[in-house]
Amino acid sequence: MLNAESSFSQINYFIKTLKELRETISITDFFALPHIAHVNRLLANDVCLIHEQRFFEISLLLAGEMIYKIGDKEILLHPGGIVIIPPKIKHYWRILEKDSDVFSFMINISKYGERSRCDLTLLNDSIKKHNYHINSFSKFEQIIRQIIDEAIEQQTACEEKVLYLIRIAIAELIRVLLPKTPKNIFPRNFPPARGENKRDIAEIINYYIQDNMNRPISLLEISNHVGLSLGHLNFLFNSETKMTINQAIINRRLECACRYLKQTDRHIKDIATLVGYKDVNYLYIQFKKKYGLTPSQYRRSNA
Repeated sequence: MLNAESSFSQINYFIKTLKELRETISITDFFALPHIAHVNRLLANDVCLIHEQRFFEISLLLAGEMIYKIGDKEILLHPGGIVIIPPKIKHYWRILEKDSDVFSFMINISKYGERSRCDLTLLNDSIKKHNYHINSFSKFEQIIRQIIDEAIEQQTACEEKVLYLIRIAIAELIRVLLPKTPKNIFPRNFPPARGENKRDIAEIINYYIQDNMNRPISLLEISNHVGLSLGHLNFLFNSETKMTINQAIINRRLECACRYLKQTDRHIKDIATLVGYKDVNYLYIQFKKKYGLTPSQYRRSNA
């Protein structure tokens, strides 16, 4: 166990203040976006309520013993053991007789490309084949303990070291889960965080638009989601796509409306709601401006 509970507060505060923690990491054809990383001491006989989350949960048991119930699997976790829980899988945990120290990540993982956005079949299948856990993964544990040491000691360049270690930890976990992944996609100089990577930023924004198509989307919420200032975000997005974010939102809504008009008999007012317009008249205005036809005329021409 770690020496004192004050260490937990120090570690968690250090990680929480890392400005680039929530930078997207490019690993082979995956985007990995850490949302939370923290260490906790869980008391003997503690039990959490059954729950699920929107992200991948990755937890390493540093000390103690605990039981995870994940779906229909019950897992006894010993020190050095890892659980990997995909999104929307109901689970809970119970601490056994000893207090337990756990280091956990919450990470959003997605794939490159619009069509493969939600296609994580291989990764999810591998996690299931492992029964949602790995009994011992010494390399991953060593990296996490290095992160803890750096957060406590806070020597020169510790922030850069911790961010680098977090990226390496996630990459190594994916390598173990998908062993057929070519080794040359893990170069010695690890792929940079999102930073100025315009392609990554454009992909993330497009994914966000796609995932929130059925409601109004503000530029401010996109800025908060990506973690960059609105002005800088617009500049990078425009440099990559040659359009503004607002234009991208409109284009995606109208493309989606076209598919509904061609492929379904839904009422145009319902289609407007499905693609995020509260006022059907606004759909008509933007549709006519882009295509030179009203939605009704477009439907008839594609009948």
